[in-house]
Amino acid sequence: MAVARCASDLHHQLAAYEGEFRLLVKLADTARAVRLLQLTVDSALGILDLLDSPVRDLWHEALQLERDERMGLYEALLADDEWMEAEMGYDRQRLEVLTLLRHGLDQHGEVLTSWELDIVSDVYDAVARRSNLVVEKLPNWFATSEQEWSLAEKTPVERGEESCVRQAAAWAQLHHPNVRKFYGAYHVGEAFVIHGPGRSLATRSVITWSDLLGCAHGLQYVHERGFAHRDSLVTHLFYSDSSKKGFLSGMGLVRCQGVIDDLFLTQDDASEYKHEDTGTPSDYREPSVLSDIRTFGFAIFELRFFGLAGQLPDTRPDFVLADEWELLVGMCTFNPAGRLSMEDILYRMGVLAQQESAGSTVEDVAALWTIVEDLSEYQIHSLGKSLRATLEEADGLCSSLEEFSDVNHLVNVYDQLLFAESPLSLSLVENVSLILLRFFDMLDRRALTSGISSSVMPLTEMGQGDGEQVAELPQWFIPPHQVELGQHIADGSFGAVYHALWLGTDVVVKQVLTDQTDERNRLQFRREVDLWFKLNHANLIKLYGACHEGRPFFGAVRWKAPECLRGARPTFASDICSFGMCIIEAVTGQFPWGNSLPDLAVKVNVTEKGILPQRPESFNDAEWELVTRMCRPDPKSRISVGAVVNMVYNLSI
Repeated sequence: MAVARCASDLHHQLAAYEGEFRLLVKLADTARAVRLLQLTVDSALGILDLLDSPVRDLWHEALQLERDERMGLYEALLADDEWMEAEMGYDRQRLEVLTLLRHGLDQHGEVLTSWELDIVSDVYDAVARRSNLVVEKLPNWFATSEQEWSLAEKTPVERGEESCVRQAAAWAQLHHPNVRKFYGAYHVGEAFVIHGPGRSLATRSVITWSDLLGCAHGLQYVHERGFAHRDSLVTHLFYSDSSKKGFLSGMGLVRCQGVIDDLFLTQDDASEYKHEDTGTPSDYREPSVLSDIRTFGFAIFELRFFGLAGQLPDTRPDFVLADEWELLVGMCTFNPAGRLSMEDILYRMGVLAQQESAGSTVEDVAALWTIVEDLSEYQIHSLGKSLRATLEEADGLCSSLEEFSDVNHLVNVYDQLLFAESPLSLSLVENVSLILLRFFDMLDRRALTSGISSSVMPLTEMGQGDGEQVAELPQWFIPPHQVELGQHIADGSFGAVYHALWLGTDVVVKQVLTDQTDERNRLQFRREVDLWFKLNHANLIKLYGACHEGRPFFGAVRWKAPECLRGARPTFASDICSFGMCIIEAVTGQFPWGNSLPDLAVKVNVTEKGILPQRPESFNDAEWELVTRMCRPDPKSRISVGAVVNMVYNLSI
């Protein structure tokens, strides 16, 4: 049955190749097809335990004969100018062919023979010469089919190539639980984007404040990354049936201007939002944080309260609660300077969501607040500073950065809170602290790139000695103060795992046991995070970001393949062996080789004696056979990942 599943998977993955009638497009996909055929043959033979038999050579020889026959066809095509001209098509089709030929070589070219590589190169040169076109390096997000990912969907981009490139370039920078996963895009031919599943929030029969709160978290993140929506947000609010939360579609984004001004705008700044002729406040300018907030308010009214698109009534409808109406009016007021900030919106939505889920009143929620007795003593723990001290340092940074004048707006807020007559809730103070932290972090980043120092140590490249150049922060960097650790989940050999909140959104955090004072550890950490951050797949845990932690490093002897313990570089085969050890740990809940056997003894058992850990009692014969075939001492004798997938599938049914 496992072999039959291999054949079924192959048929599904080669359907587009077999159905393609354009010879040059089919040539571009040849390398992928060859790789799939080779992997499937080895998977099937591995399942049958025939990897070391002559049958393997016979299968691959038959495949090579078919490949050679196909290359003969393309040699004839190259020799026939009229035929070649017809196959190239018009200009847009030629650009698509060149792009696909380049992509095929970049992704799978190593499986082709020298003859096949020559044919592909000759075809590329012929098309480029006759079209006067050149394809430069393809973007990292370029993809040709949603079938490269499980549970992926594709959406056409109606405005064509340039629009697709802009959307993909923006979306590829976004990594957040409340923004739909972006897998890739195809910008030549019929353009489309590939993304994770989800459905429009408008299809929900009942839209809750919790759904909208999820969308708001995504919107705040998008704004902090410097993007806003080009048009109405109604079409970009989505819902996940699996995670039961609202999120943004990830589409329709453009780089917005004046993001910083938007975040800290006051009434005095409203003049820049006025018509030159009438002097009245206006929203008719480039998409911004504030325009997004207004369209978000309209979208909430339209979706939750079945209101008219793009407007609020003059008075509160009876079916809208007073607190809900106050939120909507604050978001949709015509004067941008009077609109609520995203921090305030998130707080109010959080109260409404809690009220909705608990069936409580706002007064009941308020009664649960913790009171801050003395604001002057309140400290931002991640900085180790009071609010006043943070404001003073921020003011000093502002004076060194030309684009920022001062922090008077925030100082005024602090003073109002400091001398407020009524008690201050902890939630309110924490929200103000969060705004200040984000502003301070922004200043610190600008100072970092400008060569200005603050008292908070920025993330730098290894070797932070005096006089060394500070490196640019990686895209995946998340400042520690943005993450609030929650309940401890578990401990592992590489660190501890916690529930956490990242900018108010539920995430999981792993505190890795790595000593960042060691240069090799810093390099290894950076390499691993750089690689993981680029990976996008439904069956891979999504990495949203990382931060260095100065903690001692612990090795991975118990999971390593014997050849790696001898100093060899990791390979696909060594990964299979390590995965086998992970299966032992996952099934038993214990480390391979137990907790007490020293690493040195484990290394001797694996590299010199060639033995596996003792079979756990919880494994049946078929399960243990899978592990032993994954962990054979000779890498060439281990089954492939395709065989593992199909054998595990059989064990699961």
